[in-house]
Amino acid sequence: MTSKALTINTIPLEIVTKILNKLSPFDRLSTRKVSKSLRAAVDNIGIHFEYICFKICSTKRLTISLNGLDILYKGLNEDCRITCRNQKKLLQNSNFEEVAFNDLYIFLKHPMNFLCLEDDPFYEEQLLGAFLFRYLPGSLRVKELKLVRLYFEEIVEILQYFAANFLERVILNHPTEGDGIEDLFQLEQFQKSRDFYMESYAFDTTKTSINQFFHFKRFKIKVDKLLKEDAIKCRDDLLKRDTFNYCAMNFDENCSDPVEFAKVFQPEYSGEDVYKLSYQNFKITCNCYGRSERWCIEIERIAV
Repeated sequence: MTSKALTINTIPLEIVTKILNKLSPFDRLSTRKVSKSLRAAVDNIGIHFEYICFKICSTKRLTISLNGLDILYKGLNEDCRITCRNQKKLLQNSNFEEVAFNDLYIFLKHPMNFLCLEDDPFYEEQLLGAFLFRYLPGSLRVKELKLVRLYFEEIVEILQYFAANFLERVILNHPTEGDGIEDLFQLEQFQKSRDFYMESYAFDTTKTSINQFFHFKRFKIKVDKLLKEDAIKCRDDLLKRDTFNYCAMNFDENCSDPVEFAKVFQPEYSGEDVYKLSYQNFKITCNCYGRSERWCIEIERIAV
């Protein structure tokens, strides 16, 4: 009597599921590439990561960081080489972009705490936006989204794929100038997020009023100038909102007057440009940071 060799197709599904449930998320990802049957079994269980960073490094390199574990996807002629934990795997006749995007698609099916999407500023194609249009149905459930070195048009496109009622914090680092900034303010995802942080882009306050950000609980922005009129808006609107806790507004001193800003809250103030004031249940500080003389006014609610 000859015994029949066990294959993935002959092992009961409940046993396969038990085995896969014991594997780490990364090992599930590796297992998924073994066969179509294992791919279906892994997809049925899912691959869950709480923190994901996706970065376009160049025209031939992409990286995905999963809970701190880095995976490199590199294009080699018509092949794709995947490197992780000093282990390398060559996928012949495979486009490295499609392999990486397909893996990312699997991860984004499940809710997560943090997602970072970063583009190469020297890569002309807007790959991330194109990827989302091609691969992703429905809304992505991400609590904190960080977008790095993207065009505003691309930022607006990408944000629309995230569940507005799930997204809590939006971080925009080094956005590339272009059209679309006004469209950002109209998005439900922008309007419903709790926190908003934006670095290395100065809003023109003659075109964008700072009260565009007053609905956030916490926000950090940079403006080309901060005037007395802006301080009045903060005093008469922002500080009267129960939902507001903290803001930081960076600016250039040569276009602003920190003392005039302070006088809106303390009319008798005649001190230095660097100060710390109290107004009702808020702390207002103005500081200069670093050799570049980056100025910042912070307003923070005092806990009672």
